[in-house]
Amino acid sequence: MWKPPRRLALPLLAPLALLSACRPPPDAPEKLEDLCGYLYDHVGDEDDEALAVGLNNLRAWLNKGDNFEATVAGYSITQLDQDTVDKLDDRPRDTSDLLGAASVYDHGHKLRPLLDAIVVKNQMEVFTDNYLAYERTFDQPPKCFPDRDCLELAGMSITTSSFVGAEIVTKNRQQFRWVETDDGWAMVRRNWLITPAETSVFGTDIVLEAQYYLGVALPYGGRTSHLIATWMEADYGAIPATDDFIKSQIVKSMQEQGEQLEAYLDEN
Repeated sequence: MWKPPRRLALPLLAPLALLSACRPPPDAPEKLEDLCGYLYDHVGDEDDEALAVGLNNLRAWLNKGDNFEATVAGYSITQLDQDTVDKLDDRPRDTSDLLGAASVYDHGHKLRPLLDAIVVKNQMEVFTDNYLAYERTFDQPPKCFPDRDCLELAGMSITTSSFVGAEIVTKNRQQFRWVETDDGWAMVRRNWLITPAETSVFGTDIVLEAQYYLGVALPYGGRTSHLIATWMEADYGAIPATDDFIKSQIVKSMQEQGEQLEAYLDEN
């Protein structure tokens, strides 16, 4: 399978004068967007039947034609059903203004070490360019998950990141789940922002109202396809951040996370 070339890490945001100049990723094909929303919705199911069907369909879609290569470059997605987020917890949410993107990375490593890196290891060591602080607690010791000694894992993370020189703190619920598919065991995870996150940049208040994250790791031939989809709603105040710019930055962030994870796995 085609493997994307490495890129140098780029800053999170371009100079403000360039915020309206970025080309957005193209709209996702209906099948991919539907699958991302479907999988996110069913992570919390009592049984694996719906997730297994969705993951089998996702693998078939990625294997068709040039779908995988096109998804590496990234797609815009917006569809996440209101009913899906209403089931997450008691906080009122609105999905009408979500922006999002999806991208896939082809890792030259098996699924087990990849899961050890994203579930068990210190995330500041794995994703070296992403966090100023990262704390995570689980409902059970996370070492059970990569070896399938436990098939589900849930927890909460509190992260501090740099946003144009300012710090922003986010609190997320996290869920990880093993699912048996036609191609073997796969992993699906979802996160969601518990409360809005706020920061101030150049005297402008910025509020991250909502963020939803889907991660899917599909094994094949000693390698792993890692699909990430993110939907978010943010108020950038007076900063002229266009929708096109935001979607392009979401894709770039996903690609850079894939590169950082691959580099960590190569070295460990």
